[in-house]
Order: sequence, then structure tokens, then C-alpha cells
Amino acid sequence: MPDPARDPFTIVTRSLEDFQKQTKGTGVELVPWLQDYSIGITYDDDEVKAQVDAAAGLGIDSYLLWSPRVRYNAGLLPKI
Repeated sequence: MPDPARDPFTIVTRSLEDFQKQTKGTGVELVPWLQDYSIGITYDDDEVKAQVDAAAGLGIDSYLLWSPRVRYNAGLLPKI
């Protein structure tokens, strides 16, 4: 993949698939930290939602959003 930052859905899917394979049968609960800050490209609601959707597509419904500035783009995420 030439520029993974521009395809957050694919990079998160591939990464989490690898983690699921490595932890299968161990009882580990996978709770990924998803990027919610801009570095190299601008991350906004669409990029954050793409990551959450990638995790959900693999059956992962728990996650943490990580922003070193503590500013979050959650406008497209479901309200809980």
C-alpha cells in the first residue's frame, strides 16, 4: 500500500486481522486504539468512521480514540 494514511479502512482491517490471528484462542479481548489526529494528511470524521467501521466489520465493537491534543472527530459515530 503506497500511502496507508489515505486508506484508514484498509490499514485498520489488515492490522486487526493480524492481531485476531495472533490472539485467537488466547481469551484476549482486542480493544484497538484508533487514530483521531492529523499527521501527514488531515483526519476528520470520515477517516475516524472508516477505522471504526473496519473494526466493526471484524466483530470488534470496543475501541479507544487517540488524539494527543485531546480533540476528537466523532461527528459520524453512533451516539451511545
